[in-house]
Amino acid sequence: AVHRAAYGTTHMTVEERLTIMHEPAYRPDLDLVAVAPAPRGALAAFCICFIDEAAFAAENARAGVNEGEVAILGVHPTYRGLGLGRAMVLAGMRALQACGVSTATLGVASNNPAAVRVYESLGFRTRFARQWYEKPVT
Repeated sequence: AVHRAAYGTTHMTVEERLTIMHEPAYRPDLDLVAVAPAPRGALAAFCICFIDEAAFAAENARAGVNEGEVAILGVHPTYRGLGLGRAMVLAGMRALQACGVSTATLGVASNNPAAVRVYESLGFRTRFARQWYEKPVT
């Protein structure tokens, strides 16, 4: 529910979440949540990190790095503007570092300037940009 609220989408159903949790690279210790003090137990933010050694072994060896990813991050709209996004990225990076990761990566849509500001303020730099195009098929 917090994912759907954070992203304003109907995606991330229970079934989709369970699929993520059954991926080979999924690690429960890299699945982080921030719980709001009130109402008690409300999820305020989340961060899911991945270390996909199998998928990136060749690239990591070539580049001489051990990368992990801050893969999915969201803050419930009720709790935005409190620094939770920043705190969750930092917590994710600490968790990745504790697993031996030397470089953290993440992706963000260019139409999300608030997230871009947070990531850049934490020292992330653009590695590459991707463009998506669409055209109605008529």
